[in-house]
Amino acid sequence: MPTRICKICNKNFNTKFSRKIYCSKHCAQIGQNKAKTNWRLSDLGKQKRKEWWQSDSGKQSRFKYKKSNKGKLNDRVYSSNRRSKIEKQSPLWNDSKKTKKIFEYALKIETYINRNNTGKRAKVHVDHIIPLKGKTFEGGYPVRGLNVWYNLMPTLDSNNTSKGNICPPEKQIEGITTPHLSLDKLPHPKIWMKFIHAMYNNAVKSAKDKNFKKQMLSNYLELDPRNLK
Repeated sequence: MPTRICKICNKNFNTKFSRKIYCSKHCAQIGQNKAKTNWRLSDLGKQKRKEWWQSDSGKQSRFKYKKSNKGKLNDRVYSSNRRSKIEKQSPLWNDSKKTKKIFEYALKIETYINRNNTGKRAKVHVDHIIPLKGKTFEGGYPVRGLNVWYNLMPTLDSNNTSKGNICPPEKQIEGITTPHLSLDKLPHPKIWMKFIHAMYNNAVKSAKDKNFKKQMLSNYLELDPRNLK
């Protein structure tokens, strides 16, 4: 029987199968896991996963999973861990009244955005601009934002989901015409609530002016930082 070298442990082993590249089931499992990881991280793998996520079968699969016992359990564990994370990253000097007010504004903004809307209902989330646990736009370095009122902003759930755990860029990026948020353009904490109130006023105006609504939705809400590169 021919002698081969295992691709995982580099040991010599004898086999009568010409396509066998692993010396044992343990090495085969490691190799398969590496192959799956490489596929998920590849551009093609990311594209296929995104297509499946947006497809009807992907939506049905996620719905069934959420209704299953395992899905409910993982949802509770995730919610518990997130509450613990928010509590740890909420400093004593945070103004809880302003934080609550931003959530109230988000609900009102959602109401006005969907007024006279014949299409799919838009949802507005309150997003941590600098993620509680994420990566910087420049370099992908670990970053942890605080749960304070001037790190919170109403944003469309679609933008919030696509943004993921990526922190916005530190400065405005030259050559990109798409309006986007950058940390150097954020208002001072002293006038943060005026900034949020202005977003609310724009939402009220958008309920009466369709053209203004289209312009507003593409300008004042966060975009996915990864699309800016």
